Amino acid sequence: MDAAIDDTPLTEGLSDMAEKYSQGAFAGISFQSAVTAAKMLDWYVTQKPAQAEVSDTVKTYISENGIDTDLLQNGLEIVYSAAEDTLTDTGALETGGWDQGVTWTEEDIQALFGAICEGAGIAMP
Repeated sequence: MDAAIDDTPLTEGLSDMAEKYSQGAFAGISFQSAVTAAKMLDWYVTQKPAQAEVSDTVKTYISENGIDTDLLQNGLEIVYSAAEDTLTDTGALETGGWDQGVTWTEEDIQALFGAICEGAGIAMP
């Protein structure tokens, strides 16, 4: 995998979902997961990568980093839910320090998380 692809909000979000959010609730999880979702979605909206590129990146990143897809799915559900919430309530984003606004749509959320799930071989939440 290209080193530039390896260090993006997408791959950072994958790591956070598999490591930080996979075990469930902790203090500040709603704020942190909203900001993780915002970083990933902002990257997606700005870069507009093809679905196949996102899926391939996810698949390769999981393989190269030994990420447990069961843990990833648990964390993905939390971040996906936070992403959905950002469309109607920006309170968690603001509390988490995100001040760049919401530039994504429901379609962007579905496209990004759909491609992540496809690449990981897991079900969409």
